[in-house]
Amino acid sequence: MLKLSKSALILTALTASCSASNPSEMTATNRPKGYETLCRSGETCTLSQETRVAFGAAGDFVYKVLNGTFVCSVATFGSDPNPGKKVKECSVALDPEGETPAPVRPPTVPPPAVPSPTPPTPVVPSPDAPSPTVPTPVVPSPDAPSPTTPPSPTLPPSSPLPPSSAEECRAGATIRNKTVDCGGKSLGLSCDADNESQPPVLTLINATVKNLRIAAGGGSDGIHCNDGDCLLENVVWEDICEDAATHKSEGGTLTIKGGSVYNDTTGPGGKPDKIFQHNSKNSTTVITGGFTVKGQNGKLWRSCGDCKDNGGPRHVIIDDVIIEGTITAGVVGVNSNYGDTAKIRHLKVKNYKTGKPSICNEYTGVNKGQGSSTKRGEFFESPACVVSPADVTGF
Repeated sequence: MLKLSKSALILTALTASCSASNPSEMTATNRPKGYETLCRSGETCTLSQETRVAFGAAGDFVYKVLNGTFVCSVATFGSDPNPGKKVKECSVALDPEGETPAPVRPPTVPPPAVPSPTPPTPVVPSPDAPSPTVPTPVVPSPDAPSPTTPPSPTLPPSSPLPPSSAEECRAGATIRNKTVDCGGKSLGLSCDADNESQPPVLTLINATVKNLRIAAGGGSDGIHCNDGDCLLENVVWEDICEDAATHKSEGGTLTIKGGSVYNDTTGPGGKPDKIFQHNSKNSTTVITGGFTVKGQNGKLWRSCGDCKDNGGPRHVIIDDVIIEGTITAGVVGVNSNYGDTAKIRHLKVKNYKTGKPSICNEYTGVNKGQGSSTKRGEFFESPACVVSPADVTGF
């Protein structure tokens, strides 16, 4: 396989400050072990092939597959792995000789040549054999808990789904039993304020969608998970319309990993409301991976208070979530009379003071047409609100 020299490869920075930087002088903990620095926050870099890029500082990282020119920023990666560090680095894994970054996928090995009597044909390695020059880098999981942090709640297991083309990433589409990487594409329909009869931008049926932006003014009723297990990875909502996403899969799990959400009270969605709506029973919503809340919002998650044939239980797991904006009606709302639970760990809230915002509010749920769901108040370490004050930190 042809190997590119370091000078010919991708470590091209398009800003003067990036070009002058010496990666060897940067703190090693600002990039994973075995990674080489491309550039720092606000600088522009160029990749010549699809490569897994780490973004972060002080041992905290998020990862994204990138190609071409990009800015080393929170906007590019969809979340801030370490809000306490202003300067972060973008870095890539090196091959064993320290020359070229390891690409995301090894190159395709050509089929064996037909044997010829003169001279003997060399043996071609099996396509299934690992490439000796492009090993898959062992990357530490960004979600791995620190030995000094309290144990995180157990996240439900997920099964890999077959990948699919980004062409299937289009507004109004239904995605079934596959993974679709939208590659940073921006989608949208329209926005009729808080009208709950609006169509979803995407409908998922046991599917994964990643690296997607929901356009401001086009958020409609967000993304629906209608059946099976659904994963939204590195999805950015530029301005919520009705809800960012709704969990409608009975017995399923909806996971939101990384990404961010924004709401403006003067924007198309109007007044602050819940971000994630949970309607299905015997099911779980997981919000993790540095998901970040911006702007002004009502709640992060709410178990339906007055659905038709309402009941439960519904569960939410919040682990490694950052609230940079304001929450006006509490982070989560559970119906304690239906057996709902909220498990919260590693929640960071800007300017947090006890009760501002409330973290876990318990409600009494009702059936549609039988009045309103009433709030019982904020609780810690109750059967429904599985969270202690130590699980919430201000910044």
